[in-house]
Amino acid sequence: PDTITYNLVIGKLAKAGTKRNAKKVMKVFSNMKKDAMSNEAMAPDIITYTSVLRILEKVDPLQAADVASSYLERAMSNLENMQIDRLGFQVLLLAISKSHKLDHAILARKVWVWMENSSNNDMLDSALCNLVLIALSNTTDAKKFENF
Repeated sequence: PDTITYNLVIGKLAKAGTKRNAKKVMKVFSNMKKDAMSNEAMAPDIITYTSVLRILEKVDPLQAADVASSYLERAMSNLENMQIDRLGFQVLLLAISKSHKLDHAILARKVWVWMENSSNNDMLDSALCNLVLIALSNTTDAKKFENF
């Protein structure tokens, strides 16, 4: 299989939005990442992550935020040539904005700064700004937030 094949399977499973399918999606996703270590043609892309997040946001928003933050961290590190469009950034930031974790709120802000300083700055818009603000306002760790 290649990325397209994996994306078709994950996308189909994600449409149901059940916990059972979420487990299947995560198993396929895990296999895909393992396969990608030996064959880059099987590497997850933004379409993969969008499908994974679609189902995880329904059944486990915290896990969705962790998956999104992992992808964003790797994208910002420039270790991999990752293509993300405006919709992809919205999906990723939406997932982390729902976690209520300060770490994710800080990451949302870092993503904004990274986008400002990169070739992605043409994608900055009010929708992405609002997602960063929502992530910051949703944090439940007020003590840590005061030091931010």
